[in-house]
Amino acid sequence: MATLLPTWTSAVALAMKDQVIIQGHRGCRGLMPENTIPGFLHALELGLNTLELDVVVSADNHLILSHEPYLNADICTFPDGGRLSPEEGELINIYRMTSANAAKFDCGSLGSPDFPAQKKISAHKPLLKELCDALRQFCKSYNYAFPFLNIELKSRPQWYDCYQPEPARYIEIVKDELEAAGLKEGFSLQSFDFAVLREIHTALPDTLIICLNETPAKSMENCFAELGFIPWGYSQFFEQADASLVKRCRESNVLLSVWTVNSAQDASRLLDAGVRNIITDYPDRMLTLLEEKGFELFRY
Repeated sequence: MATLLPTWTSAVALAMKDQVIIQGHRGCRGLMPENTIPGFLHALELGLNTLELDVVVSADNHLILSHEPYLNADICTFPDGGRLSPEEGELINIYRMTSANAAKFDCGSLGSPDFPAQKKISAHKPLLKELCDALRQFCKSYNYAFPFLNIELKSRPQWYDCYQPEPARYIEIVKDELEAAGLKEGFSLQSFDFAVLREIHTALPDTLIICLNETPAKSMENCFAELGFIPWGYSQFFEQADASLVKRCRESNVLLSVWTVNSAQDASRLLDAGVRNIITDYPDRMLTLLEEKGFELFRY
C-alpha cells in the first residue's frame, strides 16, 4: 500500500522553506462539531488541505470518527435528544455497538462547553468511508484537490479487548477500512500507543507513521528507541516544542508537527522557532497569521 505523499525528501525540503502545513484538528473544532462531516467540509471551505481526525472501532469492524471509544456526554445526546450523564456516556461502548447504532446519537447539537463559538448543528459520528465519500463529492463539486488525512488511531493498552481490539486485529481492520474508503495514498497514521505503531510498521510497511508523544519527560529520541524504528513523523504538544526539537527532527529526517495550537501568540513563537506543521482547532486564525507573517500554506 503506497502512501508516499509527501515523500521524505519533500518533508525535509518543507522544513527549510517558508511554507507551513496547517492541520484542521478534528476538522475545525473551534468552529464546528468535532469529527463530523460538516466540520471537515468547513475546514476545506476555509482553504485547508490537511485534516486531522480520530478513529475508533465498532462492533461490526468499521472505523468510526470519534475521539473517545464511547460517547462524550459533553457533546453527545441520546437519539431522542435526552442528555447523557458522564457515567452513562462511558458505558455506551462504540466497540460493542454496530456502526448504524452509533450513528443514531447526536454529537453536534449541544455544541461544546470548551468552544463557545462552535456552531450547533445536528451531526453524527460518521464512518471513515462516509467521510471520504463526502470529501470526494465536495472536491469534485468545487474543483478542490482531495485533502491529506492525518488519521489518529485511538488506542490505550487498558482498552484492549474492552473498548478496542488488540493491536494486531486493530491494524487488520484499519487495512480493510482504508481499502474500503479508497485511501491508497495521501494519508498518515498516528497514535500514542507504540504497540499499535509497531504493528503498522510490520503489517503496513509503506505507511507514513507519526509517533505522538504526550509525556513531557520523554524525549523524541527516547520515543524512537522505545518504538524500535524512526517514524516518518513526530508529533509533540506545542508547549514542549522549540528550536532544539525542530533541529533534531530535521537532522533525523523526521517531519515535526505540534498540537493543539489555538492562539496567534503561540503559533507565532513556534513559527519563529522553525515549526512548519501546526495542528489547530481554529484554522481561520492560523491562516490569517500566515498571511500576516508572510508564510505560504503548504500544498501537496
